[in-house]
Amino acid sequence: ASVFAAVTNFQTVYASEHGLDYAQYFLAYTITVIICRVLFAEFVGGNAPYGVIAVLLAVMVASVVCFLLFTDSQILYILGAVLFGIGYGVSYPIVKAMAANDADPAYMGQTLQLFGLSYFIGVFGFPFVAGWIITTTGIAILLAVAAVLSVIESVLAVVRYRQDARIHGQRINEWRNRNIMSNPKTANVGSNWVLNGIVRLFCACILAQFCRRHAVSALV
Repeated sequence: ASVFAAVTNFQTVYASEHGLDYAQYFLAYTITVIICRVLFAEFVGGNAPYGVIAVLLAVMVASVVCFLLFTDSQILYILGAVLFGIGYGVSYPIVKAMAANDADPAYMGQTLQLFGLSYFIGVFGFPFVAGWIITTTGIAILLAVAAVLSVIESVLAVVRYRQDARIHGQRINEWRNRNIMSNPKTANVGSNWVLNGIVRLFCACILAQFCRRHAVSALV
């Protein structure tokens, strides 16, 4: 929410400083968010939601980097708006869904209220800090701060993704171990399958050689 406030609320300042048309930013950003929300209305991250969140936040970092490095191109300015719309527009619903999924069912209401409160603090509280940064250091420093915040968010999502992947792997190993203990014959299923395949291939080669010799003999 703080990154969104930093990038979007001060686009007029950024555009006027670099001679760009901020109306094109808002048009490209709005269209991108609407399209993404419609296309991914029921998408909540699939089997690896935090991995998806990390990728989307990385896209958001790329958009802020575009604003920082490419300050004279209207096309790259629009590209940055599109990337920001994809990164923020798709990640927000997934983050909200994950907040609900990770919450204790007994405290679901309180968790969603806390999530909404945190979001509004970022959207409406961070512009005060962002305005102070602009007046003291400039818009470039504000964008750099937004990029750092995006990187931190992406790293946290990657850490959570790796934790979930490790827990998922442990559960799979436990399930396999239980199956092997309950039915020891399953331990050799993989090796038996490979051995049977080799034997069948060897028999097929012998049969093919035998048929070829008889065919040559018949022709002679």
